[in-house]
Amino acid sequence: MRWKRVLAVVVVGLAVAALAVVLLARSSRAARPKLSPNILARAAEAPCLNATGAPFIDVSWTGIAGVRMELCGDSPASTLLVDPYLTRHSVPELFFPVDADSPTLARAFPRADFIVVGHTHHDHFADTPDLARRTGATILGSRSTCNLAVAMGVPPTQCIAFEDQNPVQAGPWTIEAIPTPHALVWPGFVPFSGDVPPRPRDDRPWVWQLREGQMWSLIIRAAGKTLYHHGSAGLSDSQLQRVRGLQPDLAFVGIALRENTPDFETRLLEPLRARSVMPVHHDNFFGPMLTDEGPLLPRIDLSEFESRIGQYGAQLLVRKPFERVRVQ
Repeated sequence: MRWKRVLAVVVVGLAVAALAVVLLARSSRAARPKLSPNILARAAEAPCLNATGAPFIDVSWTGIAGVRMELCGDSPASTLLVDPYLTRHSVPELFFPVDADSPTLARAFPRADFIVVGHTHHDHFADTPDLARRTGATILGSRSTCNLAVAMGVPPTQCIAFEDQNPVQAGPWTIEAIPTPHALVWPGFVPFSGDVPPRPRDDRPWVWQLREGQMWSLIIRAAGKTLYHHGSAGLSDSQLQRVRGLQPDLAFVGIALRENTPDFETRLLEPLRARSVMPVHHDNFFGPMLTDEGPLLPRIDLSEFESRIGQYGAQLLVRKPFERVRVQ
């Protein structure tokens, strides 16, 4: 009968598709690390080497929205990571429970004292539990961040949930978290939105379980300097009012999906008045190897964004992954 033939074709088609996903996922995982050798070499360089004198902050973009901040000088060294994610799962890999590329993480981030998570989508959070378990770093983020981290084996005492209007002192770092909306993927839609309740132990959750939670933009202060991290290109009037006149020494601005936020640069950068701006979250994190040249996400026009920075009185800083910039 005709319907049986159709059903057989559908079943065979699904089986072939499933086999293709399995093979592509295995191939992508075998291709790790997803960082080029020169990037890994830069990442492994010792921080604060022979640093003396007045304290200063070395910062480096680590791919996607990730930033490494290292407090150096006569003060005790301290390393703070924001949204560290190097595993770079391909789309086929995300059909399976999320893992972490532990060897690459250990090489690129040999030390971390604090890990700040802007929100708990996989490209911001997925590597954090592995890093925290190995380094003993304290995690700071939303309650969803802490619920996921604890479920993935991080001790509850090793995670601090932000509260609005309540800055946290994390060693030498003062961190203020401001509620901020996620950029829209298309009108009215953010994938995997919502909070994560307390969960049973699960070392490898599915990607859809890494829900957004509360998203934060971050004001980070140390050594007399102010840094601002805006990990996704969403904006709200209340958030913009909080940063009006902040004048950070350096602002990290996530530009993925900025085209879905009307007047993004003007609305953010005019009130912020940053001295310097570094674009982040522009590289294609779905599996391709990260090199000094990219690859970029689809629809990213980095040069167009860069051309607009000067009109807001900010210096543009474009750096290769793990290339250090000194803020002093």
